[in-house]
Amino acid sequence: MRTMQVYYDYDGVFGDTMNPAIKEMKELGLYDTEEGRTKYFRELKWREFLKKTPFIKNSPETVNALMKLNYKVSFLTHVNSLDEHVDKIIHVKSTEELDDTSKIDVIAVPRIIDKSITIDPRGHILIDDRLENIIAWEEMGGIGVLFSDKPNPSYITIDDPLDLINVVMTMDKSESLMYLSGDKEKDKVLLRKAREKSSKVPVNNDGALLYISDKINKYKHSVDAALKYHLSIMNNHLVDRNYNIKRMEYNFKVINFYNDVVNRKILYTYKLSYSNYHDLLEALLLIDFDLSSKDKKSKTLSLNNKKKNKLL
Repeated sequence: MRTMQVYYDYDGVFGDTMNPAIKEMKELGLYDTEEGRTKYFRELKWREFLKKTPFIKNSPETVNALMKLNYKVSFLTHVNSLDEHVDKIIHVKSTEELDDTSKIDVIAVPRIIDKSITIDPRGHILIDDRLENIIAWEEMGGIGVLFSDKPNPSYITIDDPLDLINVVMTMDKSESLMYLSGDKEKDKVLLRKAREKSSKVPVNNDGALLYISDKINKYKHSVDAALKYHLSIMNNHLVDRNYNIKRMEYNFKVINFYNDVVNRKILYTYKLSYSNYHDLLEALLLIDFDLSSKDKKSKTLSLNNKKKNKLL
């Protein structure tokens, strides 16, 4: 298990509970006052309510992906009553969309208490849709991720839960890479926060990246041809009993990774040396050798056929 942990807000980030709740409160005339809203949530039959509310798109997939990457993920949720806490635990533990709920904790915080004083936020990530929770979390040394469709220039803001995976891996001190989103404004905040929270400053690897780019371009024809051959095998258009599918898939994965490095979608946080990208060179050489072998075999077969035709 990694050192960094991820704390996931439930209402409005994992479960789409707020929209139907607000709609119902307005219908009952309870939305406009604090007293009315509190009354609604305390009297709400949470188990039935949670069953009929959908999940935020991509949230279950994000939790599953983070757990597969060996991160500890817990729900950190504000509650208005003991019944709400109990029903949220039961609901999470019975959620089929989550791969292994036995490893997920559901931590309840009374509405009047900040999440940041319930546990130690230092070095850990909170994703939440309430800015005040993010501010308090970061003031206590944590890393806050605001879930909102309105970008905030001071805080990491995402509108798709899947973006959280890149943020987590960028902020993780055990990771040597920073994963960028491609959005100029989002990445500007992400880079600044990464420097502040993890003390990682991307070094100048321009020379190494130019060398990597040259190698990828040099073997581009071989890679493109090998990919066409690979797709033909996968689509059952060709049969090659000696073809190593897993090895070739790994080679293409390595090459795609370094394409992203060259295009600055991924940044290394240390100085690149030959040993760091040896896997790329190996993948390119293997693909080129494999393609050359097939080409020679094809020419040999063609030559033999011509000789047979002449004899006939």
